[in-house]
Amino acid sequence: MTARSALRALFRRIIGIYFRDVEVVGDVPTASTSGRLLAANHVNALVDPILVLTSVPCDVSPLAKSTLWNIPGLRWLLDVANAVPIVRRRDDPNKDASKNEAIFDRVATHLSGGGNVLIFPEGTSHNEPHLIALRTGAGRMLARAYEAGARDLSFQAVALEFDARHVFRSRALVLYGPVRKVAELEASGDALVEAITLRMRDDLG
Repeated sequence: MTARSALRALFRRIIGIYFRDVEVVGDVPTASTSGRLLAANHVNALVDPILVLTSVPCDVSPLAKSTLWNIPGLRWLLDVANAVPIVRRRDDPNKDASKNEAIFDRVATHLSGGGNVLIFPEGTSHNEPHLIALRTGAGRMLARAYEAGARDLSFQAVALEFDARHVFRSRALVLYGPVRKVAELEASGDALVEAITLRMRDDLG
C-alpha cells in the first residue's frame, strides 16, 4: 500500500467516526477515472476535501491555500496527498501574477497526463446558504490543458451538504453531478473558460 492509499484509508476511518452517516450518490468517479477536474462547493474548511477524496477510488490531487503548509504536521499530509498550494491575494497582497500562471500550467500538465484534481471554485470556505461567485481558475486550467492537446478532459460538480456541519456525529451528503466533457463545449480560449465556468456554476447550483 502506498503512503497515499494509507492516508486515504486513515481519512476514511476519521470520517466514519466524525459523521454518523455519509451518503455518496450520483455519478461517482471510478478507479480508472483520469483527466478530470472535480469542482465542489466549500462550506466546511478541511472537512470538505477529505469528504471528496475519501468518497472516490481514484487518486485526486486537491488545490489548497498556501497558508495551510505553515500549520505544523499538516504540511506532510498535504504533500502525501499531492496537494497543490494556491497563493491567494488576501494572504499575500504583493503576490506576483506569474505565480498564478505557474500554478495554472502545473495543474494543466497534471490533467493532460491523466491526473485528477479537486478545486473549490468559490475560492474560500464560507457560511452563506448559497453559492458565491465562482472564480475562473478551474476553467483556465482545463482550457490550458485542452489547448495543449489533451482531448479526454472532463469536469464534474460535487455538492456537499450537511445536517449540522459543526456537530459531531451529524450526517453528510456527497452528490456527484453529471460528467461534462470539455471537447463537447466546442469552444476555445476565453470562450472555453467562460463556458466551463458557467456550466460548473449551473451544475453546482
